[in-house]
Amino acid sequence: MLRDDDIAVRMLNSRISDLRELEREAGKGTKPWREVWDLIKAIGAEFKTVRFASRQERESAWTSFQDAVSSVKETQHRERQEQEDAAQTLENQIHVLEHDVSAAAADPHLWTSIREQIRAIGMEFKRVRLPSHDVRGRLWSMYRAQVDSTSQQAERRREEYQERQRDREQRARESERIRDDIVHQAESGGVFEIRIFWDSSLKNQKAELLESGRRLKEAWESFKQRKDSMLGADKKDVFDRLRKVQDQLDGLWAEYNMAAQQQHAQYLERQAAQQARTLEFIARQEQRITRLYELLARKEAHIRELGEKLTDSRTATYEARVRGWLYEEEQAASDIRAKLQDAEGRIADARSRLA
Repeated sequence: MLRDDDIAVRMLNSRISDLRELEREAGKGTKPWREVWDLIKAIGAEFKTVRFASRQERESAWTSFQDAVSSVKETQHRERQEQEDAAQTLENQIHVLEHDVSAAAADPHLWTSIREQIRAIGMEFKRVRLPSHDVRGRLWSMYRAQVDSTSQQAERRREEYQERQRDREQRARESERIRDDIVHQAESGGVFEIRIFWDSSLKNQKAELLESGRRLKEAWESFKQRKDSMLGADKKDVFDRLRKVQDQLDGLWAEYNMAAQQQHAQYLERQAAQQARTLEFIARQEQRITRLYELLARKEAHIRELGEKLTDSRTATYEARVRGWLYEEEQAASDIRAKLQDAEGRIADARSRLA
């Protein structure tokens, strides 16, 4: 049977192993570094009370403990440096975004890049770990300022677009008169009756536009062949009317293209909204996983504690009671692991939908 001192030494060595495991969890962000240093202090205090069988055994345990402490310091320093590097990278990205937003008024081609930057930086805020809440708050304020500026400029562009749209519609209404066979031939495709509706009928409208273009081309060919026999006033009238038909058709194509682009933009918005909902779901599941890991850690700690009590039990009655407690805690830990597996499966499924 082991002596109490031998048991204490084994427990101490076990806690040093626990320290290394806790360091790995803290490095992953699943445990706070405060718990690591609390355990270091506790182990250091135990060295003052535990009696080793020999000086060599004590020195071996102390060396193992010091190695673990050094590893903790190195890991924490490396993590802090990585967080500072991540903060600097994120700030640099925001400065690039700020520069592009300022330059976009003179170069509209930058807006596609700006939208991509805004999405990418927003994702970075969710992904990276930063040195402190103050740093995160400062960078977030910088980022939101650029997002707000982008929204304001987008509203101005929308108003300008609406004004241009009204101008195009006004120009399209100017083409109304019909006079001779050539003009009738140009208008026989119903170009003045076509309206671009921003719905699922766009495909049919495209076919109508193509047919009108074909007939207009034939009208121009007919005019070319017959113009030598026409009076100057008639030729000018026909030319003007054909140009009006052409302008109308061009305007409709412009509307069609904008309608097609708008449909695509609406599709992208729906996709983005679905992605946002999926990301929110993932975030909730990750929070749940964090809570479950914390609960599991407490359960496992209690299981270890009950295991120690079972080792120290001196009566069959007490041993049976401890075994009952131990069974309940192991069942609870098993349930938590099942919930963790379920949550991780949900996250994997959600991430597959984002791919």
